[in-house]
Amino acid sequence: MKFSTFFRTVLCLCALLCVSSAAVARQDSASSDALITRGLVAWKKGKPQDFAEAYRLFQEAAKTNNADAQFHLGIMHMEGQSVPPSDKEAALWFKRAADQGHTNAQFNLAQILNDSRPPSYTEALRWFSEAAKGGHAVAAYNTGLFYYKGKGTQKDAKKAADYYQLAIDRGYVLANHNLALL
Repeated sequence: MKFSTFFRTVLCLCALLCVSSAAVARQDSASSDALITRGLVAWKKGKPQDFAEAYRLFQEAAKTNNADAQFHLGIMHMEGQSVPPSDKEAALWFKRAADQGHTNAQFNLAQILNDSRPPSYTEALRWFSEAAKGGHAVAAYNTGLFYYKGKGTQKDAKKAADYYQLAIDRGYVLANHNLALL
C-alpha cells in the first residue's frame, strides 16, 4: 500500500514538472517572439543605432534557440548591419536556424556554401533540397540546376525536371525555360 501511494505521488510530481516545463517553454517562446518583434521594428528604422538595438534584441531571443532570431542575426552578419560583414558568421547563425527547419535560413546557408571558396556543392545541394522540401520555390529551382549540372551529385535529368516542376508549381516561372530545355 505504501509503495503505491509513493508511486502515485512520484507520478503526480512528474506530471506537475512536465506541465511546469511546458508553461516555461511557452513563456520563453512568447518573450522571444516579443523580442523579435521589437528587433524588427528597430531594424526597419534603418539607422546604425537601430541596427545595434535590433542585433541586441535578436541575440537575446536567440538565447532561447529561436530560429527566427538566429535567421535575422545571420542576415545582419551577411549584410554587415551593426557588425562587420561576415559570411562565416552568417553561415553559423543560418545553420542554427536551418537545423530547426527554418526554410529561408536553409536557402541562405546553401547560397553561402555554393558561393564559398572553395564551394561546398554537396552541402549546398543538401540545404537547397531541404529548403525546397519546405516550400522555397527558388531553392527548388536551384536544386534542379544542381542535378542538371551534376554539382555535388551525379547528373540526373529526371530529378532536375522534378525540381524544376516543383519550382514552377510554387510560382517560379523562370524554371519553365530550364524544364523546356530538358
